Amino acid sequence: MIAKCELLAQLNSCRIEYATKGHDVTTPEGMANHAVQQMVSGFERLNIKRRTSDGKLKFAKEGRVIAPPRRPYGYTIINSYAERNRKIGCTLEIVESEAAVIRSIYEMCATEALTTQQIAKRLTLDGVPRISSYDSAHSATRQAAQAKRNQWDNWPRATVASILNNTLYKGEWQYGRRKVTQMDSVGGIKTKTVHRDADEVISVPVPAIVTEEVWQLAQARLHANMRKFARPTNKIYLLRKRMRCALCGGFYYCITTGRGPRYYNCGRHNYNPLAEHCPAGSISADRIEAIVWKVVCEELQHPERMLGGARKRQEDFARERRILEQSLAALAALDAKDQGRAERLLDLFTGGDLKKDHYLLKKAEVDAILEKRQKEREDLLERMQDIPIVSPELEEVLHHFGEEIGSRLGPEVAIERKLALLDVLAVECVYDATAEELNISGLFGSRLVSTTST
Repeated sequence: MIAKCELLAQLNSCRIEYATKGHDVTTPEGMANHAVQQMVSGFERLNIKRRTSDGKLKFAKEGRVIAPPRRPYGYTIINSYAERNRKIGCTLEIVESEAAVIRSIYEMCATEALTTQQIAKRLTLDGVPRISSYDSAHSATRQAAQAKRNQWDNWPRATVASILNNTLYKGEWQYGRRKVTQMDSVGGIKTKTVHRDADEVISVPVPAIVTEEVWQLAQARLHANMRKFARPTNKIYLLRKRMRCALCGGFYYCITTGRGPRYYNCGRHNYNPLAEHCPAGSISADRIEAIVWKVVCEELQHPERMLGGARKRQEDFARERRILEQSLAALAALDAKDQGRAERLLDLFTGGDLKKDHYLLKKAEVDAILEKRQKEREDLLERMQDIPIVSPELEEVLHHFGEEIGSRLGPEVAIERKLALLDVLAVECVYDATAEELNISGLFGSRLVSTTST
């Protein structure tokens, strides 16, 4: 730091005045003493950083929340102090006005199956304020953005996605999710942020805004939307958005070289030698898809496995159905309240206490609210109808399903039929490039196969 200040001062024709007597850098002895002083100050700076980091880690392991620079949306930070204004801890308390927005975001994702872009657009059209609209800690950033004519009041998709993926809202505050690394390069010091493994992250319980059930449904919906609304490609890939990397957890994406062969490559793999990257390389799409399709055809010969998986999925479907029923009950309660309001307006109008123009205006407002809520009810009912039901009567059907379908499937089946069958069986894959093994899971269970034997 001292060296940087001196360099900047020299470039700008300035002079630094030291409180203590400096060293004469024109002599070898003075230059050596000056370099030693810079080195000692650098060591002290690193020690301060290390002690601060160790102290935060100790507090987190004790179950204490470390206050972030800016409060998270939906919570306010309550600090507690001891004598001499010494901070001894902080807690998170729910802000109900913002918590209602958080719950509506999760409901739109989990029950209405909206994408993050659609949720952001609805929040913007409804005029829901962001945290920067009234929080003093964010007002400066907001004013600077408005000065550049940026649409700061609009909800960005990334903000909605961050809220839906944050475990804080299900009552689990996490410390140490990311690690910042620095490395020297030709262009200077570069900084890279990487995610730590789950076992290295410390979790602290905090007040929850949404239930664990709703949070898990939102994650499943995000995963389904990622596959459903993926960007189109020139060639069809059977395992697109279905295969993850066992080394880093990222998705494998599809690549092709013009008219050449198709490949799958880990999304977190790059070829920059100065940055950390996943060591998993590419794999032939034809080879990996043939392995997966062979396993699917073999598993279809065992309907009892599919029945067990179907019953397990039915538990998830039942949980989702309960949430939809709760949402419908809440809409019914709001309808009863608004209908009572409409009846009171009619009584006031017939009694002469309300003018006709005012009555028609208020009645139109209530009718618009009821109509909007009716559309929400229809969407929920449609969503509920899409939830499949696996009953005991289907056991015999599932037994014959594998025999009938499996005998007619083979490598020559059209890719569209393969994709449809993988959707029905909920097939997912995890590829370990180091061991060259593929874990294939779905309605039939899971199976580990080697990619070298085929």
